[in-house]
Amino acid sequence: MNTLKSKVMRRVYTFWLLRTVYHSLALKLMGIGMLVLILRQLVSLRSVIMNTLQTGGIDQMITYLEYAFAHTQASVQITFALIGVLAVWTVIDALRKDFSIPEAVVV
Repeated sequence: MNTLKSKVMRRVYTFWLLRTVYHSLALKLMGIGMLVLILRQLVSLRSVIMNTLQTGGIDQMITYLEYAFAHTQASVQITFALIGVLAVWTVIDALRKDFSIPEAVVV
């Protein structure tokens, strides 16, 4: 009896995992994670952070980051833009699904 129960529960957990992975929010977060890993291979984040902190005030930091972004390779710009678009899309999708008002059921 325990083997039948374990087989059934294994199937239940498998289907739960598949439904969780294929959920649009999970897919978007995995996409962001993959793009961040690609960006990490393209850019030395340690150098960017150190150079940004050496510029001075907040306004100079923003100016430096704008200049660095404008003068970097196209692959870095595209990857960074995709991360931003996917992040905004994920937030909008999550807010729309979590804060939607359910329709009234008419009996």
